[in-house]
Amino acid sequence: MSYTPTSGMENLQRIETLVAANLSNILKKENENDSHINLYNLGDFWVAFENSAFQLEQLSDNLDGTLVMRLKNRPFPLILNTISDTKVRSLCRSNTHKDFLQIPATPLDKESFRTWYRDFITP
Repeated sequence: MSYTPTSGMENLQRIETLVAANLSNILKKENENDSHINLYNLGDFWVAFENSAFQLEQLSDNLDGTLVMRLKNRPFPLILNTISDTKVRSLCRSNTHKDFLQIPATPLDKESFRTWYRDFITP
């Protein structure tokens, strides 16, 4: 059996499924988060939202992509970063065979986060 990379559309569907099922928990974790990167395992890649997406970008310039999701029932866009499983393994020594992983990070600079967020959502 040969390896076939997951298409971008399939990856987007995985993210949408995660968000649909867990948005309130994800946002709660991010609202309380200022010193960790919360990562959610989606198979061959991981996704970080909001504060964690910003922190991940500060930690690694080897990200696979930053996305802005506009959700029907949320007035503000949701920003996320994706990173490959291989790159996550190089960032941490923890067991990456989990659905959720938390990596310690420097304390969140809230002003830098707000500027970063505005830069992404402003057309």
